[in-house]
Order: sequence, then C-alpha cells, then structure tokens
Amino acid sequence: MANVVPVPTVTPSTSIENDLRPISLTPTLSKIFESFVGTWILTEIENKIDPRQYGALKGKSTTHELVDLLHHWHQALDNSSSVRAVFIDYAKAFDHVDRTIIIRKLSVLRRKITAPHINLSFVLSVCQKLSKLVEI
Repeated sequence: MANVVPVPTVTPSTSIENDLRPISLTPTLSKIFESFVGTWILTEIENKIDPRQYGALKGKSTTHELVDLLHHWHQALDNSSSVRAVFIDYAKAFDHVDRTIIIRKLSVLRRKITAPHINLSFVLSVCQKLSKLVEI
C-alpha cells in the first residue's frame, strides 16, 4: 500500500489545488509487483498501441517523435506538398482519467487470458488515497 503525500510544485505554496501534487511513496515489494503487472499489461495491449506512440514507452522518446516528424515534413516538402501541424499539450492528463474505467478494463483483460491474480484492491486503495488528498 502506498502512502500519498502532497509535494509543493512552487515555494511557497499558496493554493492547495494548484501548488501541490500527490507523490506516491511505494514500498519496494509493491514496485516489483507493479513492474510485473505493467509488463504483463503492456504485452497484452501492445498490438493495440499506435506505432507512432512515442511517449511513456520503453525505448521510445520525444526525440524519436521529432525525428519521425521531421522525416515526414521533409518528404512532404520534397514532393511539393504542404505541411500542417497541430501540437496539443494535455497538462495533467492523468488527473482527469476516470479510474473506474481503467479498473473495469483491467478486469475484462484479466478474464480474457490466464494470468496470475491481479489484486485490483491495491489499485483502488491508491485511487482512494489520491481522492482523499484532492478533497483536502
């Protein structure tokens, strides 16, 4: 079980809602468990991930994205095509994810294949601690 503590993003913090972010202090055994579960989930969904997804994947980075982007731009310009780009920054995207949907999808995924029992109560307890922190 993780302990969630508020950490200030600016000093001095003047607003609980805007100046603090939750940090999870997770025991080592839980980190090992998370690693196994993360690897298991990734192997199950990797064929559903867009090949141009560069963020949050091992071995891929924003540098890979920039190289790919520049490659496509150069190809378009070499073919006398136009280039248009839109960049969107999803600030605090994880804060807006409905965790019950994630847990429901994990439950369905767990039923589809044979795998070690995943203790979803661990995930729920972390989500509850985060919710309580936000309420403060």
